[in-house]
Amino acid sequence: MELGGDEPMKIRNGFVSNSSSSSFFVVKKNSWDKKIYLTKKEEDILVKYGFQKVECFRADQVDCELFHETKASIVKEQEKEKRQFEKKYGKLSKKDAESYKENCNYGYSVTCNQDDVILFLLKNNITFEASCHYGDYTVIYKKNEKNFLTLQNYGVQCRGIYSYDEALERVGWVMKDKSIEEVNVKEWLKNRARQDKEFEKEMSKGIIKKI
Repeated sequence: MELGGDEPMKIRNGFVSNSSSSSFFVVKKNSWDKKIYLTKKEEDILVKYGFQKVECFRADQVDCELFHETKASIVKEQEKEKRQFEKKYGKLSKKDAESYKENCNYGYSVTCNQDDVILFLLKNNITFEASCHYGDYTVIYKKNEKNFLTLQNYGVQCRGIYSYDEALERVGWVMKDKSIEEVNVKEWLKNRARQDKEFEKEMSKGIIKKI
């Protein structure tokens, strides 16, 4: 959060992260074990927040599902999974085939403030996977767990680099973060609440404004 200048800086309501595309994936039903991960109440909460039904299987596929008219890669992935399922369990019945085609999952995408979405999902104890900051890192949370995982995607972080020296320098920089980190949910929520309180305090002093 940057402050400066003679005039109060205008910002959106809440903390603003650097501009970055992040997508979120929430499973409703596992097509392999038929386990239901969402209650009707949780689905309603997701829809009210802005989540949409998707047919994909991972967070990094959500943008394609939501914004691209052509979803060939997703359809191909679905057909592959269907073949694997039938090879292991036998050909699907007509009823199961219809169930397989249901839009069971939910997706959401933002261009900034991914922590706001993480906050929403954690507070509602909803299982999710997130591809954050153009895929630079992944966040995974399972319902009722004490911790969530943050996994750095170093290969993605080094894309657009055209020399070994530059790649090594980049990796040296990103390696300051742990490759895989367990983050305590209660501590993360506590820190976020503290940050929100500081934000409200600064706003009440007129240092920053809502827009």
